[in-house]
Amino acid sequence: MKKFLLTCLFGALLTGGVAFAQTDPSTDLPSAPPEVVEQSPELKAMIEAFRTENQALRTELKAELAELTDPTRDEIRAATQAFRTENADRIAAQKALAEEIRAAIRSIREDRPRPTLPPELLAAHQAFRDAQQALRQAQRDLREALRGATNAADREAILASFREAQRVRLQALKDAQRDIREGRENAGDDRRG
Repeated sequence: MKKFLLTCLFGALLTGGVAFAQTDPSTDLPSAPPEVVEQSPELKAMIEAFRTENQALRTELKAELAELTDPTRDEIRAATQAFRTENADRIAAQKALAEEIRAAIRSIREDRPRPTLPPELLAAHQAFRDAQQALRQAQRDLREALRGATNAADREAILASFREAQRVRLQALKDAQRDIREGRENAGDDRRG
């Protein structure tokens, strides 16, 4: 009884303290992300039709599930399956509409020109990928070498040489990252990386 009373008391205190510490929730909301794809009125109408039909299907399913009194998982599963069979044509139409919407968005994206990177930036990206590959290969080689080591002295010697070589490889990776960052700044590319 004491534990329950103390738990309730501390819970009430924490909840009350948190409620006063919160800021105005309307200022914490991020702004809506910009539209990635410029949508035509037809595409917007298709998306809106999909959303309304999807919402209608969900509300109908929720209403059927609400009619069940104290349902078990099996009863819920059976009611859901019965709903799916009753509304199979509507669900199939929703899937077809979703595929049409995806195809329309894909075609819009394909129509956009892809930005081209300057050759210096492409070379910097390739140097970065090569440095990453060298790091991975060195780690694989280290694992193989450690498997072949027979005593502790050999292991320590292998690890010491690996650490020294790894410093050089990591510095090459950092230099490649710096070159990419500088190349983007010079090219006016606003992506982070």
